[in-house]
Amino acid sequence: KADGVVLMYDCTYERSFLNIREWMNSVVGASSIDKRIPIILVANKTDLRDACRQANKRVVEQEDGMKLAKEYGALFVETSAKMGINMDESLIELSRMMTCNQDIEVETGHIQIGLDKSFSNQSFFKRSCC
Repeated sequence: KADGVVLMYDCTYERSFLNIREWMNSVVGASSIDKRIPIILVANKTDLRDACRQANKRVVEQEDGMKLAKEYGALFVETSAKMGINMDESLIELSRMMTCNQDIEVETGHIQIGLDKSFSNQSFFKRSCC
């Protein structure tokens, strides 16, 4: 039961990108029909992509990540943890999406908040105001 999911891959290591599809299928398969879980796909180590290309190593291009994210209806962002690029922004956006989902659930009544009977019978609720 997750409220949001971050799936990150190393854009300089193609194998990590190939594993994302398996993780996406797990997340999408585990979510209920009533609740759409916000997913953000994060490509990390973008600061190393050019150096890897120059060394004739395979890299995952931005277009590949965008295409996969679109396929699953996920948000896509490229980051560099080392350089601090888009790290905060990606998590802020996921938090925003999760908050929107929670607001919708509250408005539609999908969240039921109940008090334990032993708690509601405590003298706290029986006291008068001043």
